[in-house]
Amino acid sequence: MSDQKIETLTLDNISKIYGERRVLFNLSLQFKKGEIVAVTGANGAGKTTLLNILATVIKPSSGNLLLNNNNADAKMIRSVCGYLSHEFFLYSDLTCEQNLKFFSRMYGVKSNKKLLQLSKDFLLAEFFSDLKVSELSRGQLQKSSFARVFAGEPSLVFLDEPLTALDDEASKMVKTVIQNNAKHGGIVIFASHKRDFIETTATREVILENGKIVSDIQNKSLSYFKNNE
Repeated sequence: MSDQKIETLTLDNISKIYGERRVLFNLSLQFKKGEIVAVTGANGAGKTTLLNILATVIKPSSGNLLLNNNNADAKMIRSVCGYLSHEFFLYSDLTCEQNLKFFSRMYGVKSNKKLLQLSKDFLLAEFFSDLKVSELSRGQLQKSSFARVFAGEPSLVFLDEPLTALDDEASKMVKTVIQNNAKHGGIVIFASHKRDFIETTATREVILENGKIVSDIQNKSLSYFKNNE
């Protein structure tokens, strides 16, 4: 990952239109280092579209993304971000270990010690080296993909329903990893329907309704960087 320090990520009048259907309406938001932001709303509110734009999977119809108040292109954002979507982005004919070694090296992290730490931190040990991705259960795939997101130690983390198919132990692991990333200056933005997880993890909640921001709530009791208050 890039060594660039990310202080802020800004959406400047972001809109998305598919044909005659407008999915997002002129969204303007700024996220600061140390924030864990839950994006919530009913199905179809625009949560996944927003995350896809943030991760540069799709382009907005209008508006800009800024890093540290400067216009940022897809290459710049991808160099500092990790994204968990509904696709796993893992090679099915490789083991979890081989996948994480590939992605770690792609991000410039070559230490075998790092791989062992990923296996431990993300609860992968039982299948890490033995099973190909094509042989993994839904929960094992989710944990493996979650580990892929953090293989490059990203400054920006985007997560779409991170608790899908996870048991209580793995859900606690997800929360711990997210909080540790924020404590070290990362920006984490996730979409979830799990109220308990949102209320005990997010420092901020942005609520979307029909592609518009209807509420932006700070949870200062969970702020990991008090200078952001």
